[in-house]
Amino acid sequence: MVTRTPLAHAAESRTVAHGSHRCHPPAGTRPELRIGDPYPSHTMHPPTSPGRRPGARAVLLPLALSAAALLAPLAGAPSASSQHFSPPAVAALTSQSAPGVAAGPVPCLDLPISSALITPGSCWQVGPTTIVIAGISPSSPGSGAVAVVSGQAQSLELVPKSGPVSIVAADGEAACTVASGRYRLLDLADGRLGRAAAISCRQLPSPSGAAGISTGLNSAPGAAGPAGPAGPAPGPPVSLTSYSTSSSAAVPPSASPSYYEYYSYLASCGSGSTTNCPIYVQGQDTYSPSPAGLVVLDFGAPCYVVNAQNVYGTQMFGGGVCVPDSQIAGLVGEWISGYESDHGPGTPSLTLGVGTSNSLTGVDPGYTLTDAQLQVTGQDWYQQVVAATNTSQLAAPVALWGANDMEQSSDGNWYGGTATVGWVQAYASASPARYTCSLTQPGFLADYGDDVLGASSSADGWTVSQVYQVAWGIPVACALPEIYVPQNATEWQALSQWGVQNAPSTGAITFTGVMTTTESGYNTPTEGWDQLAQATGQSPPTLTNIGWSLQGQPPQVALVTPSQGPAAGGTSVTITGSNFLGTQQVFFGGSPAASFTVVSATEVTATAPPGTPGFVDVSVETALGASSAQGTDGFVYLAAAAYHPLQPARIEDTRPGSGLPGSSAAPGPGGVLDVQVAGAGGVPQTGATAVLVNLTVVGPTAPGYVVAYPAGVATPLASTVDFQAGDTKANLAVVTLGRGGQFSVYNCAGTTQVVVDVEGWYGPASSGGELFNPVAPQRIADTRPGSGHPYAGQTLSPGGALTVQVAGVGGIPATGADAVVMNVTAADATAPSFLTLYPAGAARPLASNLNFTAGQTVANQVVMPLGTGGAVTVYNAQGSVDVIVDVAGWYGAGGLAFHPLGPARAVDTRPGSGEPYAGQTLQPGKSLTVQLAGLAGLPTSGISGLAVNVTVTDTGATGDLQVGPGGQPLPDTSEVNWAPGETTENLVILEAGSSGSLTFYDGSSGTVDLVVDVYGWYG
Repeated sequence: MVTRTPLAHAAESRTVAHGSHRCHPPAGTRPELRIGDPYPSHTMHPPTSPGRRPGARAVLLPLALSAAALLAPLAGAPSASSQHFSPPAVAALTSQSAPGVAAGPVPCLDLPISSALITPGSCWQVGPTTIVIAGISPSSPGSGAVAVVSGQAQSLELVPKSGPVSIVAADGEAACTVASGRYRLLDLADGRLGRAAAISCRQLPSPSGAAGISTGLNSAPGAAGPAGPAGPAPGPPVSLTSYSTSSSAAVPPSASPSYYEYYSYLASCGSGSTTNCPIYVQGQDTYSPSPAGLVVLDFGAPCYVVNAQNVYGTQMFGGGVCVPDSQIAGLVGEWISGYESDHGPGTPSLTLGVGTSNSLTGVDPGYTLTDAQLQVTGQDWYQQVVAATNTSQLAAPVALWGANDMEQSSDGNWYGGTATVGWVQAYASASPARYTCSLTQPGFLADYGDDVLGASSSADGWTVSQVYQVAWGIPVACALPEIYVPQNATEWQALSQWGVQNAPSTGAITFTGVMTTTESGYNTPTEGWDQLAQATGQSPPTLTNIGWSLQGQPPQVALVTPSQGPAAGGTSVTITGSNFLGTQQVFFGGSPAASFTVVSATEVTATAPPGTPGFVDVSVETALGASSAQGTDGFVYLAAAAYHPLQPARIEDTRPGSGLPGSSAAPGPGGVLDVQVAGAGGVPQTGATAVLVNLTVVGPTAPGYVVAYPAGVATPLASTVDFQAGDTKANLAVVTLGRGGQFSVYNCAGTTQVVVDVEGWYGPASSGGELFNPVAPQRIADTRPGSGHPYAGQTLSPGGALTVQVAGVGGIPATGADAVVMNVTAADATAPSFLTLYPAGAARPLASNLNFTAGQTVANQVVMPLGTGGAVTVYNAQGSVDVIVDVAGWYGAGGLAFHPLGPARAVDTRPGSGEPYAGQTLQPGKSLTVQLAGLAGLPTSGISGLAVNVTVTDTGATGDLQVGPGGQPLPDTSEVNWAPGETTENLVILEAGSSGSLTFYDGSSGTVDLVVDVYGWYG
């Protein structure tokens, strides 16, 4: 080990307790350098509303009642006023099948689809809940569009460059459309357009009901068709589906009836029963559901089968035992069997929700399932009931959903929000259904309830967030509100608007339907829809304007991870944001992604295409439009760069009255300062991809740190300058430029003045510039008396300057070096001051390189153009100070290109940091070699030099840090100096050892932790 003259001596010992300040980075990022408190919790306060109506509880019938006793009242006995239907109430139910229409054109008003998706030209209603809309796409000028809305399902088909699409005929199965002089048949089942449909179109009735379209089949009306055979003669018209009325007015969807099934039905409903099963009495059902509607079978409360290992089930209404869920599946099959006996082929698909509840009532009095057990029942409900019921090859199609009566209260009779959210999440984990609540698709979960927001701020025992999650926020959840009274509609609308304000990724609720009751004093189905429509501000209350999944907002990108990659393309990124369902393309700048996958409404993965070095916004496009360029939606294309040295220049100073950009704009706690670099301080307006700046913090009001990074991307896990309150402290940084040629400075705590001096910029190799040539670090100046190095005894006086010869010494060539990499250390200062370095012979600039207090020893990296005779000048402002200069490399016409990165964290030796080398704290007088290749975005090979920010923390004693290439002898230089307890840093630009390795030596008598953030590499 080379004996070195100590640099770490400090006349003033400062105690800087690392971690004594707590900083919280922006959402979506991890805490930088400091380890702080967890994010604070937030309590949401829902709108107040009247308490729940009396009697909204399950009716539990005595066990003594026989099946016959239960069936007797079905002849029409009066019903009890209760939310859950008792058998007498079932008798009062009457068919509420929605009115329908004969297929035909209707006015294009009050459409069931957003005007952002289609500008309508012709509209046909072909069923009670099905409408076909044709026109042109606003988002793709010149392209036609045709949409089918059926129940809650929607499809949109674009016809590129076709001009408007129109409809000339339709029935319940298909529509004949025309665009670009061609007829195409639209299959209403899947919303797809056929390519050659002349014969099929002939078989459709004309709008007037004539025998068929006999002319113009091969061309648009009024246009000459192409030459060729006329084709087969028209066939007979297809019969229109018969509906109950020929009115063309918009109609509401059918209300959702709910059957409440009782324990005693097990005695009369066996496998294959055809006569005595009241679940759905074949041929004489008590209530005939409307086709294309939604029916819910509610069986009872979840329970645990006593004395049966890991068997979960349902305590049916009126029952005192826990019925295994496998038996519930048999009862569901009985209901479907009865439904099929009354509905044959051609019946529109019915959605059947198989329901349980979150009632606490179990087999044993007071018995309550644990949260873990309740989650098992949620998964079991899908696997043992919903998925286990066969609905394939039915004459009258049935799509099977789960259903959950999500009553929430604080009276101890129902599970709370945490438990019920867990149940729904467990159901979702087993079901493949996601996000778009299509009534024809199985596996969703209808979540219903009449009292979603109670009078208290806790939402009657739940948080509003929990109610929203169960109703709509969990991917499988589909809201099915019980609208018994107007207040219910108001509460559901309040819940929907809470989602708009607090859950933008899922937003306003799309209502699957409504549930009502025919009990005296409560809503009819039409009244339920009317009241929901009125509460949502949408009238008239038709299926066309109450919450549709495609009537949402355009997508918005919040974050791209990783936010950088090679200009050659191929980087796999994860894009998070909102409204991503139906993504049509992902763009990096103006270039489409090489590939993309829609993971969910809030996540898309994509592969970056090739791009030009620099920043681009990443956008997601759906039929509703493209995301706007804003926030942290950026991606930076990286490429090898050459360096362009500059005379140091100040480009930003937030101190009031500075007269520079940023004046009076000091970032506060969690604040971000955007610094304009392109076009400032000698940096060109275009062509610069990264910049070398000296970043100084002045007078922070609290302990903290700042980090500099490209504007338009998320705050990285890194730090640039760490400080205590009142410090003036500087550090050099290589920062990749982001949106608008800017970089951002994030401040974690307090208010911090920021000063930025630019020293040079990087651009593509084609821009000219200079390349890096590392040398073994050597000391070329040390003014301390007796140092044994050049300039010994030439301590700088107040206002004094020292010219240091660089070219031809310390491994720097006598000619050909245009700029040099130096580590400059101030020691033995008698007063607070700063040093400014500049090319010899040039005017001293308005800039500084390092700041210090009396007695402090502090170092900072400097990259400086050489002046007259290959020298640099060092100026001291106040007091006397000794100066030490170590060189590590130079820039010239040949050498290594720079590859900017990050910044990104590569090493953190603090125990529990979760980063590479965690727990490998440096010991006194010991060294640690770290292999950086492959970490923090670095390549696995080809690294000849590194630019890394090196931070020391948890320092036990005064000391200094030596840094050298891995596998080589340590140099007689130092990079970082500290006082006991201090956290401090320095940018190190240095030759790298094998595998991109560096060796760090603790030159103190105490332990020290090491943090390394990567800014780039040379190769």
